[in-house]
Amino acid sequence: MEGLGTYFCSGVKQRGKGERPRVTVKLAVDRKGAVDDATLKPGRFTCEASLDAVHRLRRESEAVVVGVETVVRDDPSLTVRRVPLRPDQRQPIRVVLDRSLRIPYSSTLLNDRHRTLVYYVQGPWRHMRAADIMLSKFVAPVLIDCINEPELRPEDPAPLLEVLGRLYDMGVREHIMVEGGPRTAKAFLDAACVDRAVIFEAAMEFKGDPIPSGVDENVLKKAGLMYLGSYPSGVDMVHCWSRPDLPWPAQELSDWP
Repeated sequence: MEGLGTYFCSGVKQRGKGERPRVTVKLAVDRKGAVDDATLKPGRFTCEASLDAVHRLRRESEAVVVGVETVVRDDPSLTVRRVPLRPDQRQPIRVVLDRSLRIPYSSTLLNDRHRTLVYYVQGPWRHMRAADIMLSKFVAPVLIDCINEPELRPEDPAPLLEVLGRLYDMGVREHIMVEGGPRTAKAFLDAACVDRAVIFEAAMEFKGDPIPSGVDENVLKKAGLMYLGSYPSGVDMVHCWSRPDLPWPAQELSDWP
């Protein structure tokens, strides 16, 4: 993997106290606030216009962050595809929070030629698996990084402020998007390290075994965000939240992303 560090980084800068990239949480829910149906196979449930908006948001991001459950269940690519990249722009780094290194060897993120960064929490057998992943001949440039935080509960993601700091040190300094899943989104919100939230509310309702997002108005307000307004996206609705001291990137809510 010689040269991989350079491939991931856009430069090195001394990080100031509390310095990190801005974070936007994106979440897609049904009309009742559920993110999925346990009785159904994984699939998109928002409309085409909302999917286009998600790809525009990816285009505005240097990195896209997901939890390993999203990788296991959905096998996403997390690349910008439905809108064109700008000249000289690269695909965002895909960042997987994978405490126990459960990412499947067959996942798209390890095999599609784009950059993938996986964070796990220290542990002897995990170090062995990390070495195995790094030595495997995946097509994608893959970097595995360890967070030294052994006191976490099994369901906890890697310490988020530490992850954000490390991304900043690697050159990801402007903006990242937290795309999935609901546990990861709520973890960022609970850690009070979210600057904006874009909630896509689909014009449908799961009927089988809905999986709640765990993110509601109270959670967003507790995270220090303020409701700015909503606008239609095809048949869906988009709800916009931001830190009170942070202007929306466009004059009209619907102009970003």
